[in-house]
Amino acid sequence: MLRTKFVFIVWLSILALATFAVQFAAAQNDVVWSAAYFNNQFLSGDPVLQRQEIGIGYQWGTGSPDPAVNSDNFSARWGTDVFFEAGTYRFFMLADDAARINIDFAFQPLIDTFSAPQPGQVITADITLTGGTHHIQVDYREDSGDAGIFVDWQNLATNPTGPNFTIPTQPVPVNNGVWTAQYYANAGLSGTPSAIMAEEIPKHVWGTGAPLPNLPADGFSARWTSVQTLEAGRYQIAVRADDGVRVTVNGVVVIDEFHQATGQTYTFNQDFIAGTHNIMIEYFEDNGEAFIDYTLFRLDSDTIPTDVDLWTAEYWSNPALNGAPTFTQVEIGPTHNWGTSSPLATIPINNFSARWTLSTTLEGGTYQFTATADDGVRVLVDGRAVINEFHLATGQAYIVEVDLLAGQHQIVVEYFDALDIAFIDFGFNRLSDSSTVGQPAVTNAFATVNTARLNLRSAPNTSSDVLTVMERGETYPIVGRNADSTWWQLDVNGTMGWVFNALVQVTGTENVPVTNQSSGPAVTPTGFTVRADETVIIREGPGTRTAVLGQFPAGRTAELIARSFDNSWWRIRFNNVVGWVSAQFATPESSTDLNVVPVES
Repeated sequence: MLRTKFVFIVWLSILALATFAVQFAAAQNDVVWSAAYFNNQFLSGDPVLQRQEIGIGYQWGTGSPDPAVNSDNFSARWGTDVFFEAGTYRFFMLADDAARINIDFAFQPLIDTFSAPQPGQVITADITLTGGTHHIQVDYREDSGDAGIFVDWQNLATNPTGPNFTIPTQPVPVNNGVWTAQYYANAGLSGTPSAIMAEEIPKHVWGTGAPLPNLPADGFSARWTSVQTLEAGRYQIAVRADDGVRVTVNGVVVIDEFHQATGQTYTFNQDFIAGTHNIMIEYFEDNGEAFIDYTLFRLDSDTIPTDVDLWTAEYWSNPALNGAPTFTQVEIGPTHNWGTSSPLATIPINNFSARWTLSTTLEGGTYQFTATADDGVRVLVDGRAVINEFHLATGQAYIVEVDLLAGQHQIVVEYFDALDIAFIDFGFNRLSDSSTVGQPAVTNAFATVNTARLNLRSAPNTSSDVLTVMERGETYPIVGRNADSTWWQLDVNGTMGWVFNALVQVTGTENVPVTNQSSGPAVTPTGFTVRADETVIIREGPGTRTAVLGQFPAGRTAELIARSFDNSWWRIRFNNVVGWVSAQFATPESSTDLNVVPVES
């Protein structure tokens, strides 16, 4: 289309509406959009440009949005979440060549000129919205000639006579360092993103639900990108995910764990120069539970994060903690999976050791300490060794319960690696209050209601009694969970009850104890049993890096449910907990016919 014709029609249309351009500024003031641009007309493939933009109001003429984008034959997608007061809204769109607006992932777009472009024409459509946050997605296509797009909206109930008024409450825009989130309806980050939006940080607990209405609960993926302005210093990147995750910093992959997993934590220490840095996080969900938790903090800063306990970590270039440490830093905790790599450039791949020290204030009660390592591990509480397994090992798990008085305590974890694989997984949580029997444990975990109204139930199922009703946005402490974390036990103003995971946003759940074993996956009995040769950890999957579900005590028997393909792991049911135990520490009964025991991966 000729440039002169486009400009004339645009300004004629705007003048006819009298205030369209002015209304654009009022309606979209501080609304942050995540934008993705494609060098084709079909919104397909990987975007050539991603960035945050305030408002959609552009007249590129015969030019381009950016040197990376074509001047013709390109497309773009914007996404944002906006808070609306309840009412009927009129959306305005002016585009050359074509565009469409979709609200809340509806099957039918609110406005769509893709099949019949109307350049220079202001297209309007009305929609009634409930009070709350709604997702807006705008797709745009430029064929040839001039290019431009304007998008706006108005609340008709506030001023039904026209567009010359101020739009109601707008969302609080994210700060600098906002992330562009792209969600895909497949596990391979392939094709066109199903949704693009701005997010504060890649930190989500979806449980067994889907991130968005137009995405599946299983088999989806996501990519977050951000330009972070950092001070010079040494930083730790920590990310915990179910399932796979990959972190790229300034084009270099620093964490590459794009595989099935059940909540593993991966860390990487990075020296940054002062300035801006590009960080990308990629994630995929296979099936079952889904979550991601990303953290970046400066190790050498005098400003200590207030939301996490930081440990002093010391590393030695020998396996015996001898001499002065080679390197010292602060870390989130003693949980690392180095594989066949080294913790630091100055530390060897094999035959190294480490010590983590934490001084923290704890409430009185019984605490459970868990450590799994390859190779040796030792845990000291206030100078007393409560776990002392400083020997060669291949991922054995050790659990101990310790009674502690309220007050300051020092926890020390010591570790060494000899050869090959190196990892350590450590955690502790409060099981009970020794002075007040029956009181809920303090977990520092919280659940926020993310649905309009939510029932608090007497048991972890939808047929149990409703104890009270909670409203959207209310937050309560989590005191327990069921075995597969599909239900959370909350303390709602002194009333203990259960809520379904998909209806709340949870934080800090790493140490939440299992307080109800009634749930779990359905299993088919085989008629055989397995006996624990020594106390062994029950895990969520057949591997030492999967989540701990419980303990199978030495000498006890359990139902044998399934086996791994190489008979190195048994799937069992013990005290209503269904999980996996290592065959190194548990033996099936002599009459067991493994040919009839099903194989599960």
